[in-house]
Amino acid sequence: MAFAVRKIHGELPAGYRHTFLIRDPVAVFQSWKRLIATDMYRTEDVESVDINKDAPFFPIHEVFKDTYDLWKYAKEKGEENPVVIDTDDLLNHPDVILPKYFKAIGVEFDEKYITWEKNRKIVEEWRGCFEVTAGGAIGGTYASALDSSCFKPSSRPKIDVSSLSSDLQFCISESLPYYQELYKARLRVD
Repeated sequence: MAFAVRKIHGELPAGYRHTFLIRDPVAVFQSWKRLIATDMYRTEDVESVDINKDAPFFPIHEVFKDTYDLWKYAKEKGEENPVVIDTDDLLNHPDVILPKYFKAIGVEFDEKYITWEKNRKIVEEWRGCFEVTAGGAIGGTYASALDSSCFKPSSRPKIDVSSLSSDLQFCISESLPYYQELYKARLRVD
């Protein structure tokens, strides 16, 4: 998550390849609002939460700008083509996107990367703070991923942004220009 290195890009070690995983801001902020309501505030009343005021860790509406800024920084520092993958493309076409990704990073692709064994115990091998690792597994944040054995096509319905709460509309409108620029640079299905 690029917000973690906001304003300290110059301290990042040189010589690394960057991969940027992006997702439609409409989906991102709806998910985050639900997560903040249920995990942080323990309420099912999602609409009672304003993600701009109730997310205490960072200005949530700036996460796409942070990602865009880091992507631009990587390019300015000589990384010719930092890889950008849109999650909908990955979920809907893993057989196309994964081989392209592996080629872009110079790693040999194997078909076995498209499917895997369902394994909830994998969480025991994760390293990081409890909230992000085991906490996310216990709380259900990663339930779909942990219960999967392959990439599953995105099934989100198209949402009319004007029907969403004002906090979501604000985050989406602030993020959309950055998302659109990154989206243009993504690995393409065609």
